[in-house]
Amino acid sequence: MNAVESAVRMGERLHELNVRWQQQGLPMIGMRVGIYTGSLVAGTLGGQQRMEYTVIGDTVNTASRLESFDKTVATPNAQQPCRILVGESTWQLIRTHYSTERIGECQLKGKHNMLNIYRVLDRITHSSL
Repeated sequence: MNAVESAVRMGERLHELNVRWQQQGLPMIGMRVGIYTGSLVAGTLGGQQRMEYTVIGDTVNTASRLESFDKTVATPNAQQPCRILVGESTWQLIRTHYSTERIGECQLKGKHNMLNIYRVLDRITHSSL
């Protein structure tokens, strides 16, 4: 939930910046985000001369593949400058909080199994009765 909310907020802020930049005659930019839920290893790798905090594992690789998935699908635009794609495991956790559209079932590069891919569109506002 936190990762998706962060990506949605980045998209909102990027939209604001693009409006400002467009008014200044500057080019607009877009971005892509891939989010996948699963196990991974997080920690510091390296030695005394160079240490780096990182994450590794199939979950990280799948998120990376989602980010770079078919750049012609749901291309970032002026209204939605941030394309957020999630896998089935993430979609199951967020589907009652965010509106999404199913992109389809695809085999990502380097993966053997098919994966359902969803695009996050916006938050679902729950009205209180």
